[in-house]
Amino acid sequence: MVTPELPTDIGEDNIQKLEYMYKKGDIFGYSNFLKKLANNYSSVKTYKKQLKESMTYQGNIITTHIRLISLFNEETINNHTIIIDEDIIKTLYSTDSISYKDIYYLLSRNYLSTAVKKRIKYYSKLKDTTDGIYKKHIRENPIELNITEKKNLANDINIEFNLENFLNAKATMADKKEVHYSWIKNLPSKKIIILSATANHQVYANFFKNRQIKYYKINEVKYTGKITQWTNYSYSRKWIAENKEKFNNICKLYENCNKITFLKFSDTDNELHFGNTEGKDGYSEKDLFIFGTPFQNEIVYKLMAASMDYDIDIINNEKLNHREIEYANYKFYFFTYKDELLRNLQIYYISSELEQSIGRARLLNKNNNVYVYSQFPAKQAAFIEDNREFS
Repeated sequence: MVTPELPTDIGEDNIQKLEYMYKKGDIFGYSNFLKKLANNYSSVKTYKKQLKESMTYQGNIITTHIRLISLFNEETINNHTIIIDEDIIKTLYSTDSISYKDIYYLLSRNYLSTAVKKRIKYYSKLKDTTDGIYKKHIRENPIELNITEKKNLANDINIEFNLENFLNAKATMADKKEVHYSWIKNLPSKKIIILSATANHQVYANFFKNRQIKYYKINEVKYTGKITQWTNYSYSRKWIAENKEKFNNICKLYENCNKITFLKFSDTDNELHFGNTEGKDGYSEKDLFIFGTPFQNEIVYKLMAASMDYDIDIINNEKLNHREIEYANYKFYFFTYKDELLRNLQIYYISSELEQSIGRARLLNKNNNVYVYSQFPAKQAAFIEDNREFS
């Protein structure tokens, strides 16, 4: 059985409303609105029926990462062998931020308990005491919201974030503008097989410290297609913004190719972009052009390290700089950290995003060309030393 996907015939407005409720953590509103839609759309009625059946099905179940960790009860899970296709850490680990304006607003809500307000009040004071970015780190015990609080939050139109995620944050870091936080979802406590070409052994070892991990490396299969890569510049978002003419002229060279770059610089809403490539098909019928080194905001790396209970002084004091590093038998200069864990986390994010993007061309069995403009080396790429100017 395959867990069903939400029907698309309900209209974009209804889909956006459901996504908004999900983002806020409004499980009551989401459930009630879905019931109303089921009265008007037979597809939603079928969707609800199939979803319910899949939650107790005893045979083979194909589902998504997020539904694996949020939908199925322990009894159903324990009756199955779990095989996960693709790296799942980016589903388990999430980051977000809350502004001080929102924090002050929460303090004025009478429906929140004393315990919740006490926690929020602590964060409200950080704006005046934080002397620089990432200088405060707090790890607190989770606070559970009661049903009344959840319903009031769901009905509060001025709150567009999930307060429960914030209150259950594994780690938080504050700057002068907002409080950044991370939360982690748990995998079922049983044997799990993960199949991935981008999973990083060191990252998994630090992320799952309390679990036994056996790592089996399979020899890399040589691509049928070809990767050609240019590494002349950083090809970051900042580089594109400062070199728009060069970027546009390079893009013109590959007008007949599928394209993957940063969302901000994508040509259409339907175009795949960094952060939205894993598991996607439809890009294997012609050559592929990839532009960019997919750096994350460093709060992603630092909050992940904090979530792993890493040394807070190192996290707060480490700075990005140009350094010589080694990766996959390559030695090159890269804008990264001196600290090994933070550097590994950054490399993990960049390399996995780049390799997932290249994977859309299905080079194992397709004789496609992939043209990569990125400072970070892709596996099996032929590197071009090209000093041409594109302006």
